[in-house]
Amino acid sequence: MRLPPPFGWSKEDENAPVAVSVQGTIPAWLRGTLMRTAPCLYELGEWKAGHWFDGLALLYSFQFGGSGVAFKQRLLESDSRKELSAGVRSRAAFRTEMKRGFFNRLFHPIPRTTDNTNVNVVPWEGAWLSMTETSHQHVIDGDTLETRGTYKFQDGLGRTTLSAHPFPNPGVAKSLINIGSEMGIKNGLCIYRQQQGSPSRTIEGRVRLERLPYVHSFGVSPRYATLLEHPFTVSPRDMLWSNRGFIEHFKWQPERGGRIWLLNRADGTSRAYETKAFFCFHTINQFEDGDDVVLDFLAWDDPSIIEQLKIELLAKGHPPVQSKWVRARLKKGQSKADFEVMSETPFEFPVLNLKRSQCKPTEVVWGATITGSTRPPGATAPGGETADGADAAVLKVVHGKPVERFTSKGWTHGEPVMVPAPNATADDEGVLLAVASHAEGTKTGLFVIDAKSLTEIARVEIDVGLPLGFHGSFRLDA
Repeated sequence: MRLPPPFGWSKEDENAPVAVSVQGTIPAWLRGTLMRTAPCLYELGEWKAGHWFDGLALLYSFQFGGSGVAFKQRLLESDSRKELSAGVRSRAAFRTEMKRGFFNRLFHPIPRTTDNTNVNVVPWEGAWLSMTETSHQHVIDGDTLETRGTYKFQDGLGRTTLSAHPFPNPGVAKSLINIGSEMGIKNGLCIYRQQQGSPSRTIEGRVRLERLPYVHSFGVSPRYATLLEHPFTVSPRDMLWSNRGFIEHFKWQPERGGRIWLLNRADGTSRAYETKAFFCFHTINQFEDGDDVVLDFLAWDDPSIIEQLKIELLAKGHPPVQSKWVRARLKKGQSKADFEVMSETPFEFPVLNLKRSQCKPTEVVWGATITGSTRPPGATAPGGETADGADAAVLKVVHGKPVERFTSKGWTHGEPVMVPAPNATADDEGVLLAVASHAEGTKTGLFVIDAKSLTEIARVEIDVGLPLGFHGSFRLDA
C-alpha cells in the first residue's frame, strides 16, 4: 500500500539522483546537516503494517555547505526489514501482529523486539543514533546513511525499552539523559545518563510500578527528573506468549487518575504527585523555581489518537492534533499537582532553543499542528491546505500572547527544528528547519523560516515526495 500525501513516499529508488533547487538566500552561518527519519514502507511481501508507527524506516539528510545544499536518502538496513523480506514476522512491533507458531510462542514467551528505528535521529560520538521505542539503536554513518549496526551497550540493563527522546544532560558536555521501561520480575521506569565514549549507562534512579504507562518522553532539570504515569498502562505479564502488537495490550483507565513522579537525580529517591487523568507524547521543558519543579508538556484528554493513526484510517486523511501546552508545578510538601493551560491552541512536536532555554522558564515554543480533514477534497481553505483539505501550520507559541502561524498553501509541515544563530542574545534568534510534504505527492520542501518573525527566508525543494515523519536533529559543522 502506498499512502497518499503527506504519508506516502514517491521515489522508492533510494539511489536515483535527486534534483535540488533553492529559492531565497540561506544564511551564511547555516553550515551542517539536518538528519531525519520517517516511516515510509507499509507493505513488504506478505507483511502489511497496521499502524503509522510500524512503517519501515527511511533516513534522509539535507547537508548545507559552501557549494549549496545536498540531499541523500536511504532505507534503513535493519534486521527487521531483512526478516520481513524473507517472510519472517516474529519481531514485536507497535501495532502490527506477529506471526509466530505455537512452539515459538511456548519457548519464547517474550518475543524479540523490532530494530526498525524510525522515530528519531540524534548526533552521537561522530555519527548518528537512529532510535525507536525498543532496546535497539542503530549507529548511522553521516556520509552514506548506512547503518554500522546497532549500538552495543556494555552494562547490565539488557532489554530495557528506551525512549527515542534523550535530552542533553543539563550542564554536562557530551552527555545525555534518557528514560527506560523495565519489564520482568520487577517492573518500573528508570532514568539513566551516558557519557560519550562510554558504552555503559549509569542509573540515577528507578520507580517501581505494577502497571507501566506508555512512555514516549520525560522531563529533566539539573537536580530532578520527572516521569509521567498517565493511566494508559499495561501489566507486562499480559504480553507473554502474545502475537498482538505492543500497544494493543495497554488499557485506558481514566478512573485511576494520573501521577507525576519527581526523581532526585543525586540519590535516586522519588515521590509521586497525583493529577487528573491525561495522556502525553511529548514534554516541552522542565525548570526549577526555588523548591518547586515546573514541568511543561503537551497533554491529550485521552490516547484515542493512537487508534486514529492506523494505516486504514491514514489512507483517508490526517486526524486533528488536539494536545495543548499545560504546566504542572510540583511543590515541596504537597501530594497533588494541578495543571495550568498555557495555550489553548493545539499543537504537537514541540521544540525549544535548547542552547538558551533548556531548564529555564519556558518563554517560546515552536511546533506543528493540523486541524484534520473537515472539508471535502478540493474545497478551498486558508493558508496551508493539505491533500485532504486540512489546515497545517508551523506555530510559535508564547504564553499570554497570540499564537503566530506559518503556512504555505499545499504543504503539510512536520516538526520544525530550531537552529540558534551564532552569538544569539534572544531565545528566538535563529531559524526553523521544517520539512514539508506537498499535496501533489511528488515533491518535498525544506523551509528555512526566521524563528522570530515566522517568515520564509529560503526554501529547498526536491523532486521526491518524502513521507511525513516524526523527529530529527541538526548538527552544525565544527
